[in-house]
This record gives sequence, C-alpha cells and structure tokens, in this order.
Amino acid sequence: MGKLQQKVLFQKYTTIFTVVIVAHLSYINISLTKSIVMSKKTATVRARMEPELKKETERILNQLGLNTTEAIRIFFKQVKLQRGLPFEMKIPNESTHQAIVDAKAGQKLKEFVTTEELFEDLDI
Repeated sequence: MGKLQQKVLFQKYTTIFTVVIVAHLSYINISLTKSIVMSKKTATVRARMEPELKKETERILNQLGLNTTEAIRIFFKQVKLQRGLPFEMKIPNESTHQAIVDAKAGQKLKEFVTTEELFEDLDI
C-alpha cells in the first residue's frame, strides 16, 4: 500500500471515527436534555415562621448569594445525603435542662470577678 493510499485510508477512518464520536456526543446531549426535562422542580414547600426570623435569615442568605428556595433545596439535598438532619440535635439531659430553666428564671446563678475564680469553681 502506497503512502497516498495510507493517507486516504487514514482520512476515511478518521472521518468515520469523528462521525461516531459526534453521534455519541449527540446521544449523550439528548440523554442529558431528557434527564433535565424529567427533573423539573414542580413540588412546593410551604412553611409558616416568625417574620423576623424569615427576614434575618433571608438577609444572611443574600450575603451568601442564595435565595430561600436555593437554601431549602440545599437543606433537603443534605438531609437526603446524610439520611437525617445535616447537623447534630440533642435533647438536653435533666441537669442541663434544669440549669437552663434556672438561668432563664435568674435563679442559682453564680458570679465571678476573674476567670481564675470561674476556672477554680469548675475545677479546671
């Protein structure tokens, strides 16, 4: 086979290979388009909350470049990925609960003048 025949053959197979790749990429593009169309965001989430909480949260989200819908979507994605809340939540034990009740009522509070006194009282 001469060099000219090899060059023509190479061009022919290169063209066929390119067509196959383009056809394959078109298939991928069509598949992705179908997936995107199938995953339209049509579900609605409604929640009632304190207006001040909503206002302050939206201000913070805006600073992060997010809107409320995006933040809720991120939260839902994380719940799905973590298979639970994406942060730790605990019910306080009885002594912690009682300390919170006492502190809110202004009872059984201790005052310290220096951090050393505080640390000594805590045995630190």
